[in-house]
Amino acid sequence: MGTIRAVLDDDPELVADELAGGAVAYTELAHLLHDLSPRVTDLALRLRAHHPVALLHAGGVCDEEGNTVVVVGPSGAGKTTAVRRLTRHFGYVSDETIAVATDLTIAPYPKPFSVLDRGDAWKTQHAPDELDAGPTPATARAAAILVLDRQPGAGSDVLVEELDTLEAMSLLVPQVAFLAGRPGPLGRLAMILDQVGPVRRVRYEEADDLRPLVSTLLDLARDRETRTLPTMDDRLPFVPRPAANPDPSPSAWRLGGLTDLHHLPDGRTAVLVDDQFLALSPAAGAVLRALEAAPQGLRLEDFAAAGVGLPDEVAVDLLRQLAAVAVVTAPVDAHFRA
Repeated sequence: MGTIRAVLDDDPELVADELAGGAVAYTELAHLLHDLSPRVTDLALRLRAHHPVALLHAGGVCDEEGNTVVVVGPSGAGKTTAVRRLTRHFGYVSDETIAVATDLTIAPYPKPFSVLDRGDAWKTQHAPDELDAGPTPATARAAAILVLDRQPGAGSDVLVEELDTLEAMSLLVPQVAFLAGRPGPLGRLAMILDQVGPVRRVRYEEADDLRPLVSTLLDLARDRETRTLPTMDDRLPFVPRPAANPDPSPSAWRLGGLTDLHHLPDGRTAVLVDDQFLALSPAAGAVLRALEAAPQGLRLEDFAAAGVGLPDEVAVDLLRQLAAVAVVTAPVDAHFRA
């Protein structure tokens, strides 16, 4: 298990020595806590990096039954402010990280609120009770996901846009910690999104204006018919990609070194190449399905027989676009590629 050494001392020389040794060391308590809080969160994330959960950079508020509205957004999007204001009326799950399993269960992480209220760059750490936050449940369950889009000048109107699965994935993938290092990451995330219902992008100005929406979503969660949700064993979603043929045809197109891909029912495909997320059209998805079934690769003339109904010139243009982002590997035959 990882550890963090924290040192508070009024001796600057000792603090300098501790800093050189890798400790979190300061002469002022506020400065120590400012630096220590994100390091503790980072360590907590790393300790769960290989658990079968999605580690969202998100906050969460809940009702008395633990039904949780998850609010997602990058740093500076207003998550902490939104959660801090909302927890005056709802329970507190976290303001920084939400670990969601494929059965939608959440392990609450009620860390102190980190608030810029000193007039300088150092954040004050406030215990939830100091800010009248609601209670934290022993267990929680994701009931809805909101992607925050704070718009100064928007007024009191809250605009809510329901996103389809691929749109939601494109916004959430950058906010999932250690995604590329997990087995079947896109399939796992898609399962969570399908279970929780439509992800909503929310454009708003003031955090207090979100309260009616959150109340409505929690009411819907309580009224929703209880159902048994499937779980996903950590090994099941990982399907090794076909290994490259050691002696491929010089005219063969092959899958690139993908981290993961997930086909949606409408034919579109989500792809992860290292940490880069790509949303692909149904035509591109059909190409990838054909290549998945052919580890040795396919020549251009083979794609029609594999069910990819594209004219040759269209197929070549699409394949070259996919090769440019390392989704497929182009033929080694230079004349063919020309």
